[in-house]
Amino acid sequence: MIGALLFLAALGSAPADVVIATPAGERRIPVTMEPGAGPLVPAGATLSALRGTSASDGIWADITVGSAPFRFLLGAPVYSFSGELFGMASTALVRRDTLFLPLAFLSTALPRHLGTRFRWDPKTARLTDAGPADSRLATRDA
Repeated sequence: MIGALLFLAALGSAPADVVIATPAGERRIPVTMEPGAGPLVPAGATLSALRGTSASDGIWADITVGSAPFRFLLGAPVYSFSGELFGMASTALVRRDTLFLPLAFLSTALPRHLGTRFRWDPKTARLTDAGPADSRLATRDA
């Protein structure tokens, strides 16, 4: 939560978009400012870039990136990872049938819990994804 606040303070405001760089390429994701919720990214485009999935029952949004499950309580600045609750600077929510995730999911949660895979650069609003460990194949010379 503090990291996300420092991130926003460093920029002066939320960026217009973020870049997600993966082994498959780069994807630019728009950032939306929602009054009372803070900076948000659309879950569909974000999870497509990260090869993740989402499901929601209207109360919780279940997000999976690789084999890592995250649960966001919709409308509340908290999420769950490995059975533990964590606070965030903004909330996940649904608007017009679209799930939005807090920008802090990219800037704080993914690097915190999956730091060997994800790195956030606050100066450029860029999330670098090294890819899941099993996505890199070892080859041997014949």
